[in-house]
Amino acid sequence: MQQPPGPSVEVQQVALAVSQGQRTRSALSAAVARRIAGNDGAINMLEARRPLPDTASGNLCYLRAEMAVYDRDMVLMKRLRHCLEATLTLRPDDVDALAGLARIGIWEGRTGGGNDDFVAALDHAMRAFRLDPTSIRAGQALMIAQYHLRENQPAIATGRYLLRLNPENNLLTAHVALITFLAGDSRAGLDYARRAHAMSDHPARDASTVDVLSAFLRGDYAASIAASEDLAMDDVVIALVRLLAISRMNDP
Repeated sequence: MQQPPGPSVEVQQVALAVSQGQRTRSALSAAVARRIAGNDGAINMLEARRPLPDTASGNLCYLRAEMAVYDRDMVLMKRLRHCLEATLTLRPDDVDALAGLARIGIWEGRTGGGNDDFVAALDHAMRAFRLDPTSIRAGQALMIAQYHLRENQPAIATGRYLLRLNPENNLLTAHVALITFLAGDSRAGLDYARRAHAMSDHPARDASTVDVLSAFLRGDYAASIAASEDLAMDDVVIALVRLLAISRMNDP
């Protein structure tokens, strides 16, 4: 469906328990900020829904790339790689374009490309991070690339740094939770996952993935199965863990 001309309006509701004092006002401000400016907030969602012209560049390319990675849409990722590369041709130091190429390169490495893709992704991410150490997009790409190159402690440290920069971003917190958990700090990963859940009424996929894995590893198979119900069963790892949990529960 073609988007109609003119200004767009995104309406979102923020639910918050009512109490007295500055603490409530601060919590409300943080909740509204997450809804407006977060990765899944009103501003970015309006931008991401815009049609993607062949001449697109910049922020629209990055937002679509992030959505394509989240949806695991390889066809769209290939198209967006060209979009991001075109952005870098115009602006060689575009931090978002570098971060977007890193994110796509990581996924290409995961789906058969191999270590060279991860190394190239790390180069893009590191360059973006050096250009702007306060960029969440650059830092997130760096953390993921470090993890896939088995640089576990640097990945965990980058995650901590990102959460200090932006503690109110629930999707970022959830992603840091998953990387931290998989990189070997299960206690901190689970703590971050709980923090991400507390920020939003809608479970973040990465935080729910931590719940599934954590419950399975501690032998609480019923909890692992229950947590997996929040996730799509087209995720091979989650589907496998769910089947294993069901099998363990049925063991005599």
